Amino acid sequence: ERNASTPYGRTKLEAEKIVEAFYETIPATIIRPGVVYGKEFDEVYFQIIKLLEKGRMPIIGSGRNRIPFVHVDDVIQAMMLASVKKEAVENAFNACGKDALTQRQVFLLVCENLKVRKPRVRLPVFAAKGLAGLIEMADSLRGKKPRVTPEYIDIISRDRLFSIKKAQKVLGY
Repeated sequence: ERNASTPYGRTKLEAEKIVEAFYETIPATIIRPGVVYGKEFDEVYFQIIKLLEKGRMPIIGSGRNRIPFVHVDDVIQAMMLASVKKEAVENAFNACGKDALTQRQVFLLVCENLKVRKPRVRLPVFAAKGLAGLIEMADSLRGKKPRVTPEYIDIISRDRLFSIKKAQKVLGY
């Protein structure tokens, strides 16, 4: 269950290993949030929503991949619960929503709420990542924050489903 496919994911995994190495010295708990959304967490989502609104966002890959969204308030709840449960010490917990929606379901919900046409084009993941890399490079050369990166494509195109059963049982999440 502990694998990482992106540089960001690998740094999170390395950070977990460091925390675990100090378990005997410093009581700690690891919270692993899914794809966080909420106020101030609009970096990737806002761009996707704008593209969907303009009819310029394709489904990446099959669209059947599950995305483990979690609201920032739910992540805070998991942290608060872990901070008061003795059983949480020296453990790691996933903090995600109970149901993961597929990329296609998310895009269709957004389009339905915006009252715009749903995506009709599919783009292979490798092509989307390649295009994202070019956009990232062009934005960087202009001194701009990248609008999209291959890692963003990875976030919305990989099938990721994490169990929250342990968090429910131990923390009452």
